[in-house]
Amino acid sequence: MSDEPIPRAQASSHDLASLTQRVVDASMHDRSLVQEIHTIYQDDAVAVEAETLFRRGMNLCYGEHGVHEDLDKARGYFWEASSLDHAEAQYELALLLENEYGLDEQADEWLKRSADLGCGPALMALAEMDPDISQTRKNDLIRRARTWHEARAHAGDPCDQMRFARLLGRGDESLCWLRAAAEQDYVPACKELGRRLLSGNAGRKVVPDGVYWLRRAVSLGSHHACRVLGDLYLRGHLEPGPGYHVTRVPPDAKVAIAWYERGIALGGA
Repeated sequence: MSDEPIPRAQASSHDLASLTQRVVDASMHDRSLVQEIHTIYQDDAVAVEAETLFRRGMNLCYGEHGVHEDLDKARGYFWEASSLDHAEAQYELALLLENEYGLDEQADEWLKRSADLGCGPALMALAEMDPDISQTRKNDLIRRARTWHEARAHAGDPCDQMRFARLLGRGDESLCWLRAAAEQDYVPACKELGRRLLSGNAGRKVVPDGVYWLRRAVSLGSHHACRVLGDLYLRGHLEPGPGYHVTRVPPDAKVAIAWYERGIALGGA
């Protein structure tokens, strides 16, 4: 079975994701976009429906494309797409069920189904979570997961670029992939890049860059980034120097409160 959960004809995963997202944003009113996706999917109506449901779930789960975060609705969309054998939806559903709803048994079932369809994140999760797995089996799962992530990252999909960045760890190559995803206005990547630049190797340009990417995430609708910025200004940011600390962001309670209030307006608690 192919590692791709959805048939994609000759289009890359990034092309398909971009087209599908445009259809989701247009609420299915732009029939030319719908037809374009049908062409890519070779008129596979089930695959079109599964991908569209998945993209709607992602928007709701991560507060992307101007949509307020709603995990209950995201769960519903992921569940519908998962029932249509969309591997990535199955993986995202497994994460939600375990982390937000405490339904570990259901989460494990969906995770295994996702891995059976060759989904890279699910393969990696299985490699890390099973204490009884043989080293040979574990290495094979990791190899397959890395191949899956790398291929999709090179195809240009920002979600997979961020996942591949995480897989690589915290080195320069990882940062490059994370930046590539953020430059496509992928909200989770903007947030993660901002936080990493703030907490990583300190330098004069690191903190301004970190604040820039967090502000960009806010402009894209992220209330989580508002919380990070609020915390940053509430405490201030100190960078270690040779025997002393250099303040790069001075504490400012008024600015902090303004960021917290903006986060609430964007749907945060």
